[in-house]
Amino acid sequence: MKYRKGIVCNLIKGNNDALGEVNMERLKRCPFCGYEKPGLMMCKGRKFVNGLDQPIEQHKWYVQCPKCKARGSVSSGKVNLWSDLNKDLPIPGWQTTDDQIKSIAVKLWNYRID
Repeated sequence: MKYRKGIVCNLIKGNNDALGEVNMERLKRCPFCGYEKPGLMMCKGRKFVNGLDQPIEQHKWYVQCPKCKARGSVSSGKVNLWSDLNKDLPIPGWQTTDDQIKSIAVKLWNYRID
């Protein structure tokens, strides 16, 4: 667990274990040191409440190599913490899910120029 200016960041397992059931690409090795098990990192940011008094939280995801500390681009979005309770309601345009944010972070890490 890391702390940055009041923000808590957690390493979410190494390599492809953290991808869960989401249909995503596998993480490629680190382009700088060649380490084969980069990890997904999640930072929880600011908490606030929407117009329906539902808690909303800013989540940031990125991939980081634990060996050389190289980091991919950060992907972030606003996550409704009660979204599991409100599955029948449509998702507003500003809201996203952790799975969508993770997927973008993995794509950004895996992007390579040949």
